[in-house]
Amino acid sequence: EAAVEALREINAQLRIAMLCSGAADLAALRTTPLQRSGA
Repeated sequence: EAAVEALREINAQLRIAMLCSGAADLAALRTTPLQRSGA
């Protein structure tokens, strides 16, 4: 079904976005001293 395909596509894009933001968070943590991380 077209709706199922669209949902699958959205889920894939969300997963990729989460992976990218997670990698960016890790890179930021690696380059930022722990004392400055407020969260």
